[in-house]
Amino acid sequence: MILLLFAFSFAYSQMLSVKGFVKDSLTFESLISCYIFYDETIIDTDINGYFEIKINEKNSSFIRVGLLGYNAKFININDLEKGDKLNTIYLSPLLQDEVIISTEAMQKKIPSTSQIKFSGKEIRLLSSLAGEADVMQALHFKPGFQPTREGFSGVVTRGGLPDQNLLLINGVRIYNYAHLFGFLPFINGDFIKDVNILKSGFPAKYGGKSSSVIDMTLFDGSTKKTEVVASAGILMSKLTVKIPVIKDKWGFNFGGRISNLNLINLFSGKDYDNKENASAVGINIHDFTISSKYNFSPSSFLSAFVLISSDKNLIKQKRKGKENIGSIGWANKVFGLKYHQVLNKSWVIEGGAAFLHYSNFQISEINDLNKNIHKTDLLNSLHETSLWFKGTKYLNNYLSASVGIGNHYTKFNPLQYYDLKDSVIVPSLYLSNNFAYVSITGEWKNFLTDIGFRYDIFSHNGIKHAVQPRVNIKYKLNDNSTLTAALDVVSQNAFLITSSNLENPLEMWVPMDFGKSQNTGTQYSLGVRTNTKYRFSATLEAFYKNQSGLVDNKNIYTDINIEIGNFKKTLSYNGKLNAYGFETSIEYQQNTLLIKSSYSYTYSMTKFEDINMGNAYVSNFARPHTFSFHLQYQPSQKWVLILKSLYLSGHPFTAPVNAYFNNGNEIQYIFKERNNGRYPNYFRFDVGIEFQKSLKSSWSFSVYNITARRNPFHIFLNSSNFSQERFSGYYDGVNFTFLPSLSYSRKII
Repeated sequence: MILLLFAFSFAYSQMLSVKGFVKDSLTFESLISCYIFYDETIIDTDINGYFEIKINEKNSSFIRVGLLGYNAKFININDLEKGDKLNTIYLSPLLQDEVIISTEAMQKKIPSTSQIKFSGKEIRLLSSLAGEADVMQALHFKPGFQPTREGFSGVVTRGGLPDQNLLLINGVRIYNYAHLFGFLPFINGDFIKDVNILKSGFPAKYGGKSSSVIDMTLFDGSTKKTEVVASAGILMSKLTVKIPVIKDKWGFNFGGRISNLNLINLFSGKDYDNKENASAVGINIHDFTISSKYNFSPSSFLSAFVLISSDKNLIKQKRKGKENIGSIGWANKVFGLKYHQVLNKSWVIEGGAAFLHYSNFQISEINDLNKNIHKTDLLNSLHETSLWFKGTKYLNNYLSASVGIGNHYTKFNPLQYYDLKDSVIVPSLYLSNNFAYVSITGEWKNFLTDIGFRYDIFSHNGIKHAVQPRVNIKYKLNDNSTLTAALDVVSQNAFLITSSNLENPLEMWVPMDFGKSQNTGTQYSLGVRTNTKYRFSATLEAFYKNQSGLVDNKNIYTDINIEIGNFKKTLSYNGKLNAYGFETSIEYQQNTLLIKSSYSYTYSMTKFEDINMGNAYVSNFARPHTFSFHLQYQPSQKWVLILKSLYLSGHPFTAPVNAYFNNGNEIQYIFKERNNGRYPNYFRFDVGIEFQKSLKSSWSFSVYNITARRNPFHIFLNSSNFSQERFSGYYDGVNFTFLPSLSYSRKII
């Protein structure tokens, strides 16, 4: 390996270096994944908009810089700074009605079949529920991803589990993403600049989750001009403010959202205290985001962000002299800091720190008019601090190497239970995760490779090690087609404990090696992508993966046993998962029309020695078939019409085969096989319209599930008509049929 690096470095030691940043000419934001095309070589800008390319003035006098949605730019090499000096290249957004993407450079730049990239606008157009931009909702229409529940933001990837997706915001790990019981994202979509999603081919810098990477980048603080944008919708209202403190050096972005459901508090519960029979509802949902960036010089900057979100929901009811009070809520506090420096001799270094706090609670209280009868509090929380450092050496146009080290230190408070007579507090659990990695990216003839090695040390109840090789190879079959193959070994360091297979905010995170298990997964994937001169593109990818060290509830309908203070007894350890399948998609784009369609098949089975009599069963969130359709029609810059459809196999669940009365005259259900039933197949059709009235104002209208199909959110056991001779089975619980939404946005300044 050292000889290879030396050979490449020596071959290009006499070439000149051109480096710098590519930015939007209107917003001055750095542009991610721009192509730099020079002498049959094409490279991308990184997450900071940075590029470095080696040039030979004898071969070419121009480079070409471009990005989809922007006017490409040809630049004479003689007009660029060489050596250690940095260049800033500005691209202007396309204003024409027709967007042409079949340039020579874009045809050479064919992405991997396992990679998906979103801009903030694309996320908004693919999100339907309540008009809020939601990365997870947008992923539901991409091959390989499936929703966890009707309307939920959660996703599962290739037959995996919801806790196996690595969710990052500016490099900071996130453990809970939701508002309103999972129906809305907890981050303001106006702050999302770019999202990079990977289903396989994970670079070595990513670790800790075994199914996918969802890496979100926020807009930097504005350093050019002040902007104020306000918007209001059915469920949320928000305000975004961009303020430059020192022009071209330092700026802030502020954003806040509040749920319009909070208005219920003004009307609900009037005269509650004066009535014998009454009900009241209280809702408080809000979030706040700040991002800032300080440019020390053209080659270095410091960026930071703060994200705070909170949900508190209260229900009170008085009947026949008794009062029932229930409260549930959860909160996130996230802080991230990053320093970026371009050094001499083609070195770029980055370092950062992060802090995260996540908590949730459930409070139940029963009172009579004079005496407190019963009150219970159920709490859990998670705290995490992180430090990391990364260095990248750009050896030439065809070879770069990255090294990184870091630590995640996590404190888990899994369970605190209180009532008037007793309390149960599970001691805090601590996990220290030290990691180091090296990654080499190279291009040789028609091959593009990313080979990495990651090493993790987990410290909790002893020391555990995880060696994780990563190989991602892309081979260009011709100018229009590529073949991609990947091997990923990933170790997961934390998992969720839930009271049932229904997601809820009271999920508890605990260390992966807690008790008896450490999750390790291996995935193999092979895919092909092709573009045609008729503006069609198509993909086909197959995968196989296996995982060990899974944890699940022994009885899917049994709550976590808190009475004895040892919920570990309700769990089963060292489970195994095997999944395989394929994904195919086709896309057509011409002038004002974009059509995308995809189909995925996934087979996923799980096995535990003490669940289902040791027999394998369908994985908890596995759906074999997924079909999606997306049409986007833009006749002018003012109007956009969006049509979307999603079809899924039913969600698996465990259905009882019979029931009986016990000695206490309570119904006891008899279960035979785990996940032996399925919900009805899921179908949804959404319609959306965006109208850009002027440069300062816009309207957005959408209808979620316009056909009003009754897709079940959950299936409940039906005991209302139960008798000793007859078991009536179950019935569907439906959240809603269709949901219209309307939002208005206006640029005030």
